[in-house]
Amino acid sequence: MSNPMHGDQTVALKLSIRERELILEHTFADDELTGPLRIVPTSRETPVYSFTLDDLEALAGYVAAEANHAKDKKLQKELDRLFARMETVLQSYPNEYDGTANRIEQILSKARKNHVREERIHNEVIVDAYGPEEQAMGWYYYLENKIKFPFSARCIASKVVSPLRKGETAEVLRLAPEDACATDMLALVRWHGRKVAVPLSQLVALDADESTVEAIGDWHYWVAQGYCF
Repeated sequence: MSNPMHGDQTVALKLSIRERELILEHTFADDELTGPLRIVPTSRETPVYSFTLDDLEALAGYVAAEANHAKDKKLQKELDRLFARMETVLQSYPNEYDGTANRIEQILSKARKNHVREERIHNEVIVDAYGPEEQAMGWYYYLENKIKFPFSARCIASKVVSPLRKGETAEVLRLAPEDACATDMLALVRWHGRKVAVPLSQLVALDADESTVEAIGDWHYWVAQGYCF
């Protein structure tokens, strides 16, 4: 069993030279946060920087705020992509550090719009969707095509409609049948020897591939923004 993570413990974040420049040159993050980034990389390999969870959350907030106000579309997209990667790292520690899951939502709220996710959702999920039923169908097939099942997941928030408690893990087998996902995306999980359907929004993938993490992150974003069918 792993030791609990706390806000003052460190996590690793890979940053390319360009991503490092984005933070140093285009955000108002203070020197205390950006100190590690001011060491110029000497290797051709992508540098790995260490941040506490608290500092990474704060840094993500600065990146999100700058993305929200950037007038240059190219810069805006670069910042959005960087924020999405930081968000993914934060989401991998939702229960080791109690504040992270709620503070991710606060960061998302501060960011208002993640233009990379918005564009992907518009172009790949709800394009040509007219009305709630077609939007739900678009989401269903987008998630079904991008998520690699089965995978292990952890519950990041308890919900009245779900038997999972925050912190519990379960094996996600597949999406629930399409007709069960008309108003919410549900995942079929193996829990205490039974197969039950639970909201995908309460799950974060553990050790899943990039496509799976991205797709689930897109759905979390849709829900956090208050969008609905």
